[in-house]
Amino acid sequence: MTHYHLLLGTYTSGSSSKGIHHFRLECAPFQCREWALTPADNPSYLALDEEGEHVYATHEIGADREGWVSSYRLEAHTGMLQVISTVPTKGSDPCHVAVSPQRRFLFVSNYSSGSLAVVPCDRHGQLHDPVAVITYGGGSGAQPERQQGAHVHFAAATPDKRYLLVCDLGNDCMYRYPLLDESGDGCPLALDKVQRIELPRGSGPRQVKFSPCGRFAYVMGELDGCVYLFDYQDGDLRLRQYVLLAESWGEQEHGGGELAISSDGRFLYASNRGDFDEIAVFALDEEQGTMRRIQRLKTEGVMPRHFEITPDGGYVLVCNQGSGTLQLFDRDEHSGYLTHMQQCAFVDQPACALLLPLPH
Repeated sequence: MTHYHLLLGTYTSGSSSKGIHHFRLECAPFQCREWALTPADNPSYLALDEEGEHVYATHEIGADREGWVSSYRLEAHTGMLQVISTVPTKGSDPCHVAVSPQRRFLFVSNYSSGSLAVVPCDRHGQLHDPVAVITYGGGSGAQPERQQGAHVHFAAATPDKRYLLVCDLGNDCMYRYPLLDESGDGCPLALDKVQRIELPRGSGPRQVKFSPCGRFAYVMGELDGCVYLFDYQDGDLRLRQYVLLAESWGEQEHGGGELAISSDGRFLYASNRGDFDEIAVFALDEEQGTMRRIQRLKTEGVMPRHFEITPDGGYVLVCNQGSGTLQLFDRDEHSGYLTHMQQCAFVDQPACALLLPLPH
């Protein structure tokens, strides 16, 4: 499958982007054309539910304003979006949204206010005001410009669907909450049983991705440019390895961005912004999950905030936020190596790509 709907979340403030831009992408032979637009304010992150029926978008509209989260109905054949509802997240700069295991709640990460919003969602995609907003104080202060307070950047369920993990970039830690049954109307988190999982000072954990087998968790350190490997079993996370995205720390600025793991669990990909504008490729040990860097590749643009491996595994699409470019890379499924293939489009401040196979 090389034909896709591409839904592109963007920053619209101070840019020419207007919302969620919809493209049709063909990788072989290459063709990329804009198809439609769903107007929205700063839809910086997009998430699709497991049934492929609804898309959710965060609206990151400023540190001094309350942000929103919206739901859309997805038309599978056309890729068109129809807005269903929008609710406030009771915090500022919501930058990530994830759907709960039973699809009854959204977990929204409010970056600037350092809080997690738990938003009810019914099976039709209708959203309701948050049933809980968990605010984290502190700030590690290791990097004063970025860590004077909590900055929640990510929250998602573990593969066994028993726990929620929350990444707090400002406090250099993750929080683990047991997930409760979602049949009631209350918060589905056991708030009194939260566990704090520490990472090195100044690491700035941005997100976590699990291996397909579910035994290994990889955490992106945005501020120190490291990827951290944790062993995972029955809710227990134990740090075992870390690797640099670049050759050394040095004086250059790191900006760890997106993480993705190939569907066969053999390779991990990580973007590095700052002074690098690269994707690092790591071979993963099948038994131990350990990482070995095998490639560093320029993304042919500035500030690779996000990227997606195509569902067929053959390509990687990179969103270069700073240069406003989408770049397509060929992916060798046997070696894991990437090769630059084609610039897809110019889109001002692309922030998140969602690729959906076109139905036959």
